[in-house]
Amino acid sequence: MKFFIFIAVLVVVALGFHTDNIETDCGNVFYNGRAPIVSLSSDDTHQDICHACRPNAFETTSSKTEELDAMCKQDTSYCRKKGKIVELKSMRDSCPRDDRWTVRSFEKLEQDVFNTKSGEFLALRMDESRGIPKWVAYRVTSKLWEDNSRNDDSGVPRTPSFYKDPDFSNSISDGDYKKQPNSPTLPHLSGNEKAYVRGHVAFNKIFSYSTVTEVTSNFYSNIAPQLGHANHPFWFHGAENKLLNMVMTNQDLEYYVVSGTVHFLHTLKYT
Repeated sequence: MKFFIFIAVLVVVALGFHTDNIETDCGNVFYNGRAPIVSLSSDDTHQDICHACRPNAFETTSSKTEELDAMCKQDTSYCRKKGKIVELKSMRDSCPRDDRWTVRSFEKLEQDVFNTKSGEFLALRMDESRGIPKWVAYRVTSKLWEDNSRNDDSGVPRTPSFYKDPDFSNSISDGDYKKQPNSPTLPHLSGNEKAYVRGHVAFNKIFSYSTVTEVTSNFYSNIAPQLGHANHPFWFHGAENKLLNMVMTNQDLEYYVVSGTVHFLHTLKYT
């Protein structure tokens, strides 16, 4: 059974591969193969990107894209040791069964769970002038994670870093978050703490089912500035956990999710 969700995040901004046909090139991540129709501003300058595990999925060749290509085929095992999660280099590495779990490669997961081989897992429409996504779209189901009754861990631990998207050079970057010259002064901030934090538009936890999807969720093309006191309680601990719980407790459903940024309040519709 398929289920569609739209999530919007209000963002106040101080200011894969490229595709000219996002529905054709990344259609499997959309509900009924249809991309969302979004009208958020009069400026319609955008660039569409499809992140996928397929040959020549990236426009540029670099050590990072080669690493991502390898991740598409990679099974990874983890172990919780003394409260920390470590990656096991070999299945022979010592770890109690109750503390071990394996994350399958996206290529295996897509074929086994969705019965497709397109490699698509995340579509983005980037706002070229603002350097953040207008919207992102993806599909998810609980069957992407290992059925692990022994412990609560079954996905990839969160990557601590953020990365430049190899296919979008104009995104807001690390330096923008460090400077924030026009950010508001808020009473709860202390020291060098900045008003805006990096907010995942497509939730990081939702992409923890494989190595390549988790890392890709930390591309700056999937990040938008959010006020910290809104991000942590309402977006990160609120909406993200609620969606993950919904996915995990409805095991027969496939969810097609679209989330986006709102600069000024305009009409948004999905057809």
